[in-house]
Amino acid sequence: MFLVGGGSGGHITPILSVASEVKKLRPNMTVVYIGQKGDDMTSLVNGNSSIDHIENIDAGKFRRYYGTSKVRQLLDIKTLSLNARDMGRTVKGYNQARKLVGKYKPSVVFANGGFVGVPVGLAAARRKIPIITHDKDALPGLANRILSRYATIHAVSLPAEVYKQYDQSKTVSVGTPIASIYELITSRVRSDYRKRLDVLDDAKVVVATGGSLGAHRLNNAVADIAPQLLQDDKVIIFHLTGKSHFSEITARYDTMLNASQRQRVRVIPFSREMHLITGAADVVITRSGASTMAELATQGIATIIVPNPLLTGGHQLVNARVFEQKGAAVVVREDQMKETLLDEVVQVIDNEQKKTVLSANIHAFSHKHAAHDVAKLLITTTEPQK
Repeated sequence: MFLVGGGSGGHITPILSVASEVKKLRPNMTVVYIGQKGDDMTSLVNGNSSIDHIENIDAGKFRRYYGTSKVRQLLDIKTLSLNARDMGRTVKGYNQARKLVGKYKPSVVFANGGFVGVPVGLAAARRKIPIITHDKDALPGLANRILSRYATIHAVSLPAEVYKQYDQSKTVSVGTPIASIYELITSRVRSDYRKRLDVLDDAKVVVATGGSLGAHRLNNAVADIAPQLLQDDKVIIFHLTGKSHFSEITARYDTMLNASQRQRVRVIPFSREMHLITGAADVVITRSGASTMAELATQGIATIIVPNPLLTGGHQLVNARVFEQKGAAVVVREDQMKETLLDEVVQVIDNEQKKTVLSANIHAFSHKHAAHDVAKLLITTTEPQK
């Protein structure tokens, strides 16, 4: 079995959850993870007991920028040259994937998004190996759309009818696979998590995260409002910056905060215990990446979403709209962060009723058994029907 994905923690952590469930159902199944060469996030896979082999191949990326006109994109020489270079990488990756298919002879390929799925999926299709794609976002990614004509099943996170691009007879709603460590946060669980993080029960905990790669504009907006938030001496901020932004944001806090305030800000580049941090929160400020939203939904955490408006297809804007329409999150537009972010955070942490409603509504999006359901799909596809 091939599990394919990469580029961000949001592509890899669901794969690890699915791999764990596969091993529970079929301990003797050989699970091979295929990632992209040069991907720092592959470190998340190293040493995982559910992965039998790790392979990395070349893969390219097709760069498109939401809200940018086609004429402007055609005149963007730098982007065109990068796309041309990466087309060559994809061709190289396809040849590498063909060799891996011949070496391992997988019974099924699970493509969880990211462009590394394209060369692997095409190589598998050439051998008529079943392919199951998974889309976490409301708008399917380009890689999975390319593979859609070859896919046996389109597994999706939201209701199947949202994905009009796909053949509905092959589309199955399963949710987004997340680690089993995520659970609904009760007052007892929150108290336990806070104790483990050395946080008092009556603290007002604000968590900010831009995902595993960080989010520069969001990081700066959170740092901007920190002095006002910290005027309330019960406020504690956990700021997950991403590794590339850690030094810059740390320096900002060191410069702008007094000693008392600085002690109540914990700046973290990346955490393998994210469930503890978000589970201890009164409110989480985040982008609208699908994996993060699935984790927060399972925990039932009041959430403020600042979707990235520039990502391909505007998929984060669409994700955020889905949650906003159900009263499951507060959405702040990026161009309005300076005017509204502080007020929205204060309204949540100081209004227990609003926090309770947001928590209940986002939990309604939870699919606790998504990883198990995806694993069953994969295994069913590999085994003869009785």
